[in-house]
Amino acid sequence: MAAIYGFVLGFGYGNLLEAKYGFELREWQTLVGVLVAVAAAVLAFIGVRGTQRVNVVLKEQDRLDKLLPGLRQANDFLGQLCRYLEHINDHTRYLSITVVRDCIQFQTGESFEAMVDRRLPLADDETKREVTGVVLSLVRQTTMLQLAKEEHTKSFKDLADLHLFAEESKQSVRDQAQRIDLSLKRLNEETAAEFDAVKRAADSLKNRLEEGEGRRKAIGRELDQYFRRE
Repeated sequence: MAAIYGFVLGFGYGNLLEAKYGFELREWQTLVGVLVAVAAAVLAFIGVRGTQRVNVVLKEQDRLDKLLPGLRQANDFLGQLCRYLEHINDHTRYLSITVVRDCIQFQTGESFEAMVDRRLPLADDETKREVTGVVLSLVRQTTMLQLAKEEHTKSFKDLADLHLFAEESKQSVRDQAQRIDLSLKRLNEETAAEFDAVKRAADSLKNRLEEGEGRRKAIGRELDQYFRRE
């Protein structure tokens, strides 16, 4: 564009000073007209591209405005759940189902999906499915651990009362107690891994939220600059 304007202005200036170029301006009117038309087309193209860019940015802004409130709710929900789980250690992990239910706050007869809908009313369907899967897996795992602990307590009592069993049954009681003990240890480790999975899910949500909020701010700045130019 600068080259075109420079050519046109320079050419006109030279003719005004009666510079001798060996040709008349009228002989170049067609070329000048073409250059002006090209310049107008370029300016129109730039304007269209700018409008298209703004439309794309506005759509992304609208998408983020709908997505971010739900991500904030999901981040708060899983963040709170993680803080509850942080207070549980290897020796008290079998009690975690009670802690989890206290945090989730199920209502009578409420399904996992209904609970998530109630706790995350602003979240999109994908986020709700993700949180539902995390909570469902955690509750299932902690429930199994609690049941295994109850079986372990019963088997420990049977060992304490081994003298009450018939002689031919004593070895069977010992073997069962050993199997239950191993099962409890395995489930305890699996539940610890489940806690880690909840933490990873919470971290992922937090990262997506922070990324989305950063993009939303950048879009706001870009739109502000665009409309200031307009």
